[in-house]
Amino acid sequence: MDPKRHIFVTMGDPHGVGPEVVVRLLSSLDSKQLDHIRVVGDPHYLEKLSRELRLGSLPPVSFSVPGLFSYPPRWGVVSRSAGRFAVACLEMALQEMKDEGAKLLLTAPIHKEAAR
Repeated sequence: MDPKRHIFVTMGDPHGVGPEVVVRLLSSLDSKQLDHIRVVGDPHYLEKLSRELRLGSLPPVSFSVPGLFSYPPRWGVVSRSAGRFAVACLEMALQEMKDEGAKLLLTAPIHKEAAR
């Protein structure tokens, strides 16, 4: 797979809707489409969420991991640690995109107040 063809997907704020959007997106794609995806986030967190949402295990997809975030989420809670994690995902994605020459980025929502 040509790294320039990767679509980077960040998981967003762990206490928001972003991780759910990401796991639902991944569960809707076929294996050929998944080959183009690089998720930047915590694979363990997303796996637990996928199972909790009754979507089953995450499909095989490439991950870049800036760190781990504790599960379960505290839905709707503005948290500096969640904001910092979301920003770390975005920064890692941007650096890897630059390094690989990738052009596409999908960012799950980041709570601006939490990210300050």
